[in-house]
Amino acid sequence: MVDSRAKGARGEYLVRDLLREQTKLKFERVPASGALEYLKGDLYVPNERNRFCIEVKNYADSPLSDKMFTQEKTNNLIIFVRLISFVLN
Repeated sequence: MVDSRAKGARGEYLVRDLLREQTKLKFERVPASGALEYLKGDLYVPNERNRFCIEVKNYADSPLSDKMFTQEKTNNLIIFVRLISFVLN
């Protein structure tokens, strides 16, 4: 049986590390699984104004190709992350 909490946490750590690498910001997982009234989502940057709510979904099978996010020529996710990082700074 799959532990959905552990699976979700693994996905959050993967996305957190990707965002840290691409933005140089210190992203962290939201404590208490987003149950805090003032802090929603799965990832945030401590001691910063968080303008976006980042939700991570970690599916075993995805209709999207993972290569869509990692290919050099079509890496729109990384372009988006860099653009947001530029806007925030």
